[in-house]
Amino acid sequence: MNIAEFGRTIQHSSSTWILILTNIFPIFGVLFIGYNILSIFLLYWAESGIIGFYSILKIIVTIPQHTHQSNPFIRVITIFGKIFMVPFFCIHFGGFMFGHLLFILAFFAPTSLPSVGFNILSAVTPFLQQIWFGLLLLFISHGYSFYSNYIRAEEYKQIKTSQMPMMQPYARIIVMQIAIIFGGMLYFFSGQQLVMLLLLIVLKIGFDLRAHVKERKKFQSPTPKNILS
Repeated sequence: MNIAEFGRTIQHSSSTWILILTNIFPIFGVLFIGYNILSIFLLYWAESGIIGFYSILKIIVTIPQHTHQSNPFIRVITIFGKIFMVPFFCIHFGGFMFGHLLFILAFFAPTSLPSVGFNILSAVTPFLQQIWFGLLLLFISHGYSFYSNYIRAEEYKQIKTSQMPMMQPYARIIVMQIAIIFGGMLYFFSGQQLVMLLLLIVLKIGFDLRAHVKERKKFQSPTPKNILS
């Protein structure tokens, strides 16, 4: 996708503009609410959970291409497959989320935090209370994208079996782990921690924007409808 095509996709996509505006809020949080490096990474960690929630909805409503003209038996098998995949995804992705949380706390938790032992919920609750509005905005943004693109633009009819949405959130966690390692190193060893924190947010916006536009391009119909995506 060239720059001109990338720009056209952004220009005509309301969900993309909502994504950008929502991701700008953490900058406001850093400058005026008191977000720190742990707050930001917990916000992005919780966003992975939001993505996981909407991935469950995608699994439920997805109609793989091979089932469009298939016989009723294949359709029944597909339904039972979803019944298995949803609880499996909840358990498996939940484990990844928990491991990701421990990773974040190991890197960025204040020295007073280990006193709570294994009571992880008590450890992160004060930070989640601080970032609740940012989480609400992210939930709305991903919800709008789910409705606007996946439901209204009928992306759920264009997905292939190998592209089942169950696997999509895992790539995000891998990228976030890399961001934690390198972003954390830059944050702690730089003399400009505020600048590095803002830079980290900007880079995250760029990553989300590129992933969002790439996904829209992947599901774009050869004869696109006149729909504001």
